[in-house]
Amino acid sequence: MIIALDLETTGLLPDKDKILEVAAIRMDAQGNILEEFHSLINPGIGIPSLITHITGITDDEVKDAPSFAKIRDELIAFIGNDPILGHSIQFDINFLRANQVPCGDIALDTLPLAQTFLHNEDSYSLEILSQKYGLTHANKHRALDDTRVAIELYKFLLEKIRETDAPVAEQARSIIQRSNWSWIPFIEKEIGKTPKEQSSTPSTSPTPEPQSTRTQQTLFEQLTTNSSGLIEDPDYNTTDLILAATHFAEQTGEHVIIATPHTDKIADDERVAELQHPGRYLSQQLFQEFLKQPTFTDAETTLALKILPWLGQTQTGCRDEISLSNGEWPVWNRISEHNHIYQKNAPTSDTFYGKAYQAAKYRPVLIVHPQLLIENIIRLAPLFPQKQHLMIDEIDTMEDTIVRGLTNTFSPDRFPSNNPELESSLAILFGLFGILLDRFADGDGFSRELVLESHHLSGQTGAQIKNLIRRLIEDANDAPLITKHQLNAFQKALKLHPHVLTWISTNMKGDPIIQACPRQLHQLIGKKLWSDFKTISGITAFASFEHNLNFLIDRLNLPSTIKSTQFTPQDKQEHIPFHLHEELPHTKSPANHKATSQLIQGILNNQQGEGAIFLLTNSLNAAELLHHELIAPLQETPWQILTQSQSGGIGKITQRFVAEPQKTIIIGNERLFKAILNTKNAHHMETLLLHRLPFQYVWHEVLKEEIKALPNRFMQYSLPIAVLRLKKSLHLFRTQGNLQKVHMLDPRFNDYDRAFPQSLPDWVSLA
Repeated sequence: MIIALDLETTGLLPDKDKILEVAAIRMDAQGNILEEFHSLINPGIGIPSLITHITGITDDEVKDAPSFAKIRDELIAFIGNDPILGHSIQFDINFLRANQVPCGDIALDTLPLAQTFLHNEDSYSLEILSQKYGLTHANKHRALDDTRVAIELYKFLLEKIRETDAPVAEQARSIIQRSNWSWIPFIEKEIGKTPKEQSSTPSTSPTPEPQSTRTQQTLFEQLTTNSSGLIEDPDYNTTDLILAATHFAEQTGEHVIIATPHTDKIADDERVAELQHPGRYLSQQLFQEFLKQPTFTDAETTLALKILPWLGQTQTGCRDEISLSNGEWPVWNRISEHNHIYQKNAPTSDTFYGKAYQAAKYRPVLIVHPQLLIENIIRLAPLFPQKQHLMIDEIDTMEDTIVRGLTNTFSPDRFPSNNPELESSLAILFGLFGILLDRFADGDGFSRELVLESHHLSGQTGAQIKNLIRRLIEDANDAPLITKHQLNAFQKALKLHPHVLTWISTNMKGDPIIQACPRQLHQLIGKKLWSDFKTISGITAFASFEHNLNFLIDRLNLPSTIKSTQFTPQDKQEHIPFHLHEELPHTKSPANHKATSQLIQGILNNQQGEGAIFLLTNSLNAAELLHHELIAPLQETPWQILTQSQSGGIGKITQRFVAEPQKTIIIGNERLFKAILNTKNAHHMETLLLHRLPFQYVWHEVLKEEIKALPNRFMQYSLPIAVLRLKKSLHLFRTQGNLQKVHMLDPRFNDYDRAFPQSLPDWVSLA
């Protein structure tokens, strides 16, 4: 027997929040329902308005319901010692245990099961999966319906598991027999029971986008005259770079590299090759060795079960074609071609990476991600074949790429290994760094950072760290090559060379991580990157500050001889009204938050038509505060509110928007903003609300150190960066959405010597 179960609660903390509703359904292993248990619970406290909005459960509805204590014994008897099934079921189990309900040893989570057998979904939330696959889910976020749909998802996944083709099923069973994954007893006999013929999905090339012939012509002229330049063109796209490069290569026989973050938007062309980082390609040899392991962890099991069917279908062997969960990334690193970054020889052509490398070598135009371009300068052997000319797409994002590419991050999951002793020693090692952070760093939580100096490592804790790393290196003979090199790099970073900055910070879980980066970033780029090419062409849509590109040239340490070309939009689009709200209290005033939320309500009430709105914030904390202010007033209106982290992750929110875009207000940061504007329903986005001027927190210690040395750090860095971020938001909304109006909710817009209004593009009109 299996118990499918779901709870609704007043919050997320088991030791603090209360259970509102419980539903449990006893079923057999095939998903046939045998018996149900359901009850609302009086939590003894007021239900937060956010929870009422999500679940629909009100204080009146539960006032006559029993307390959890009164139904506890009945629930315990119903559950017994049977396995408990649910979507992200550990959340519910934690609440049950906090309320003295014993749970058996077996938790059957349908989330990792779906991630394993449904490949590359945009979101694995129960709501989105039930919607996509037509599973009945009438009352979302109610315990009984969520429990029933989890059962439906389980039955749907069983069908998918049964349809596994015979060769894959045989290999999968071999892995399953060596795994202790909780799902094994329930799927072992089902794999390959009713195999279906696997149909291949024809690959489709990206749809060609509108082109800018003026940018193509300018790029071609730069190449043919061996001159370097920057181009600002709000109408260009990546296709312009490819057409200019291929035309030039055909005319001259010289080869071109295009660095673009949009490698997924490249149409098939026999003149063009794409090459990614070696670590993104599966190593067939390492994977076959991996399959011979005597035992498999949960993460090893799920990743193997994903790769086996994919391996017979993929042409590239690139991990972009499958989705990995957090625990699977270290496993992937062990079976990828990552080791090639430590080798001098070119890869052989009988591997996925080798085939891509050979194509890159001989085709006249090579597409790479900018991250690979940067990482190439610090490797012993080149990560891609050298070409004469370089084009950089979205060069305005290059500084961030440089910083990330040259920063080495050390955390336990960055040392891939299947050795428990190594993992235990790493846990101890990073615990010691946590002690240093607690002892020497100011602040708390995610804000804690400690730039390491020699005195931090001179005491007993520092000696323990050095000795432990030395022992790890000595004992790493059987570890993967990537782990050996990471340990050596770690030891080198802790020697605190004057040209390298090393610091301790924390990840999103609050665990300590160590990062190291060269201090002279921009000088390194000027010496190691720009000098390797005959010409450099950088293209951007919005990188001018004070009507020129000098800020970008200085930040990237580009050659002084580089020439700038600036174009204005070609279309005759009507001016977009840009509304200022200088009547709002100052952003530091306690009255600002309430006044801003009331203003937003007024904007929503006056919004004509069915168009959607994006409220862009600088932080998730701001998004959460606005969400709590708006959720109650919007309950009696047609508006749907979707807020980053409050309404789900980016994948879930984008899917909900695609399914129902009308009368939707989305609240979130730049990552969600870009994701929404990249959906097929982005044209429903008509209004942009800018919560704050986009001043940016400088997160990187090397940049902090550099900016502190500027005579006027605000005018020379903070203000230009904020202006460019504003221009980028407007550009993305104009080109990918259906921008009709903008509201600036920050009353400081006309401050700072009017740098922001003076930077607005010509197609914007202050209202």
